[in-house]
Amino acid sequence: MKSDVHDTHKSAGVSARKHGETDVKSLVADFKDFVNPFQINEHSQNFLYCLSSGMTASACTAEDLLTYVSKGKQAAEDFIQGRLLTKQVDFHLPI
Repeated sequence: MKSDVHDTHKSAGVSARKHGETDVKSLVADFKDFVNPFQINEHSQNFLYCLSSGMTASACTAEDLLTYVSKGKQAAEDFIQGRLLTKQVDFHLPI
């Protein structure tokens, strides 16, 4: 007859369970430290935040993120106008 001690997996041992419990507690504590990106107070509503860290974006980064669409459209229009339609700029020159 076999002993019950040899029929269990390593992860069912006391040491492994304690280690697993410590890992779970650490994970729960980390989740509690996260910032809720949808819960913004009046003072901070005019800032952009990194969702993973909760840090505010610099003014330069915020400006880039808020205007990239309009800047891209303007750059595309300038390229089309200057290189394709009026041919004022050589098509193969670096942008």
